[in-house]
Amino acid sequence: MLYLPALRCNNLQPWLVITRSPHTQPRARRATHRPARGRRGRHERAFRRHRSPRATLRRRRDVMKLFTFHIFNARGECVHSRDWARERVVVDEATEHKTLFGLLFALKDFARQLDPTNGEDGPCNFYAFATNVYKLHYFETATGLRFLLTTDVAAGDLRSMMRHIYSNLFVEYVAKNPALAPTEPFECAAFDRALDAYASALVSP
Repeated sequence: MLYLPALRCNNLQPWLVITRSPHTQPRARRATHRPARGRRGRHERAFRRHRSPRATLRRRRDVMKLFTFHIFNARGECVHSRDWARERVVVDEATEHKTLFGLLFALKDFARQLDPTNGEDGPCNFYAFATNVYKLHYFETATGLRFLLTTDVAAGDLRSMMRHIYSNLFVEYVAKNPALAPTEPFECAAFDRALDAYASALVSP
C-alpha cells in the first residue's frame, strides 16, 4: 500500500491552489438548467404563434358569421335584402329600412365634420363601424347605391369583398339584366344564388 505524506495548507504554494473550473460543474446542475431554457423557448414560440397576424386572420376567417345584406338606392329605398343568420325577428321591415338609411346619412355627415384633413385627400367617408356584438360594412357606388353587410365582430376589413359583390355579382346579374331596373326594388334568383354562394365561401374554413 502506498502512503502519501500529509500536506499542511500553509505549505502549499500559490500555484498549487486548485480552483473549480466553471466547465467542471456537476452534470446534475446543468441538466436541471437546460429544461428551464427549453420550457421558456417553447412558451415564447407559442406566444409568437398566438400573436402571428397570419394566424389571427385565419382564426377570424374560421369564425366569421354573416347576418344580413341590404342594397339602398339614392332615395333611401331598400331595393334588395338577404337574411342569413339573424336571430332577431323583424316585425316592421319598412321601419328598419328607414332606420338603416338614416344611420348611414348621419354617419357620413359625422365623418365629414370630423375630417382633420379638411378634404385634402378626397371626400371623407366611412366604410365600417362595430359594436360589441356586430359589425356593419358599407360600400357606396358613384350612382348612389349603398351596399350594407352586417357580420359578427370577428370580421376584418371587407371593402374588397363589398366591391366584389357590386362589380362581379350585382353588375353581372342585375345591372346587365334588361328586365330589371338597378335603382328600383327587384327580385333576381340568379343574383341571390351567386350572393349566397359567395357568402358561403367567405365563412368556410
